[in-house]
Amino acid sequence: MNIYYVYEYLREDKTPYYIGKGKNNRAYSSDHTVKLPPKERIRFIAENLYEKEALDLEKKLIAKYGRKDLGTGILRNLTSGRQGSSPGPETKAKLSKAAKGKKPNNYGKSYKLKGPRKWNRQGKNHHMYGIHHTDEARQKISKGIKENWDRPILTCPHCGKQGKQNMTRWHFDNCKQLQP
Repeated sequence: MNIYYVYEYLREDKTPYYIGKGKNNRAYSSDHTVKLPPKERIRFIAENLYEKEALDLEKKLIAKYGRKDLGTGILRNLTSGRQGSSPGPETKAKLSKAAKGKKPNNYGKSYKLKGPRKWNRQGKNHHMYGIHHTDEARQKISKGIKENWDRPILTCPHCGKQGKQNMTRWHFDNCKQLQP
């Protein structure tokens, strides 16, 4: 048998801004749609209730104080009381709309990937090693490689190293063997 309670979060002037139903440490959890107040501003209204009793009392108190989002009162609750432990579609839609365009609050948290990152989820043409090229792009890349394939092999006069394209960048006038 689970024992529930009804609690409220209080502003500094001792008026409630959130009413909730919970069990165990729910009242002290930061997993809410509102900011968690200091412990001295969390008040338990009723304890040792069955879930149905707690739900009914929560609904009654939310109706009494009214909700800010509806323009009917002072509470920051996003529902008029839940019918269970998971939010309904109305609440999910509101939370989703409120979170769009916002960065998650990850201050002081570090995350590690579990295993190798296999897919970059930026779209269907992306892969962990870069972009999956279209056939047209692949043909252009192939053509460029073939055109440069037959470049002459160059030899640096200062160190004797041989190569094709980047020899002029790292050797000849820029060679480390060149005496100043």
